[in-house]
Amino acid sequence: MKKACVLFLALALLLSTFSVGIAEETQVLQLWDVIVRDPHPAARDQVIAAFEAAHPGVKVEVTTITGDESEKVLTASAAGTLPDVMFTWSASSLITWGQMGIVEPIDFVLDEFGSDYFLSSKQLASYQFEDHLWGVPIVTFPIAFWYRADWFKEAGLEVPTTWDEWYDAALALTSDTDGDGEIDRYGSVLGIAEGWPFDDLRASNADYWYAADGSCTIGEKTVETLDFLHKLFYDTCYPGSVSYMNEGQRAGFLSGLGATMVTSISFLNNVLEEVGIEAITDGQISVAPIPMNATAEEGAGASASTHAIGIFAGEQTELAKEFIRFWLQEDNLVTYFSNNVPGHLPPYASVWDNADFQAARADVWEIYEAGRETLATTAWDEPTVSWVSQFTTSGGGSADVMSYVCVENMASEDIVANLQEIAQEAIEEMEDYE
Repeated sequence: MKKACVLFLALALLLSTFSVGIAEETQVLQLWDVIVRDPHPAARDQVIAAFEAAHPGVKVEVTTITGDESEKVLTASAAGTLPDVMFTWSASSLITWGQMGIVEPIDFVLDEFGSDYFLSSKQLASYQFEDHLWGVPIVTFPIAFWYRADWFKEAGLEVPTTWDEWYDAALALTSDTDGDGEIDRYGSVLGIAEGWPFDDLRASNADYWYAADGSCTIGEKTVETLDFLHKLFYDTCYPGSVSYMNEGQRAGFLSGLGATMVTSISFLNNVLEEVGIEAITDGQISVAPIPMNATAEEGAGASASTHAIGIFAGEQTELAKEFIRFWLQEDNLVTYFSNNVPGHLPPYASVWDNADFQAARADVWEIYEAGRETLATTAWDEPTVSWVSQFTTSGGGSADVMSYVCVENMASEDIVANLQEIAQEAIEEMEDYE
């Protein structure tokens, strides 16, 4: 009996030691993700599950980050608690953190995949700074001109291609439709509280704010952009829209409040969820390129926002790089984009030609192709500079500018002077890090 007990205890000790060894061998990859919109988490987790299956002993733990991402990253950096990988809002954040020494460049991506792997060289350039690649896009959503095609047809209006045509059409469609003496239909809807569509007006006017040498170029072009925004808002927009977030302007558009709206191709998801694909197939709602006020030769075009992937410097840098490498494989990208948010488009060329991806998005392929064409041909290419993130969070962001115009009714020249001052302060602050 004693021998049996000793044998049992020895076996238990052996199993316990073996279990501890297994636990010690498990690597945990910490991933922070700011993107909460369904079905992104589910699509993301499909790729993560495949990564874990291909890498026994590795576990990916995802933490959803809300609020001020920059504050959370800088706080975690000071505390030594940064994650290994982050899905963040933009390339500019990664570059700023890179200049602070807390984001690791991932130049190996270009060495292994090549620049042609990306759909747009312009977009890829926004992730490059000082001869390094600081991240890659997760998704892209080029900006488009959404309009009520049925109202345009009823009024005999052509789809605008210039700012003047846009303003004239919006003014014509700002009307009293029920004859009670009150305007009940407006020509445009703006997402003022979230900054739509100021950055896109800049893009369509070739209104660059940053030079390649890192200097600020806010000036006469910006006055021109702001003057048009003043006119569009005060003459053709619902006054209550000063409180609109982007989702608010989209709801206003879908409810019939306004005839035109500039927002991303990702608005497709709202259309499908709230009014159905029939609104597009039956000719009520349509999409066109953003009306331009400058030429492609001058650098005008549509902006195309991205959510971004970057990695932080640390003990698990190589594992984080392996995760990026795995994520970027075509079959994993196809899995993600076939199941992700409708309208969150692939910034990778090979995905577009994949038959499985095309089949997954067949019912909205016309809109997807419009977004692809916009992304592939836009001439907008504002240089990336190290101080832009600090500038944006210090009062230079598009939402701030929309507030200066639509809430405070500041003169265009005064706004420009204010932006120039904020930019100079941001430049000086970033110089302290260098």
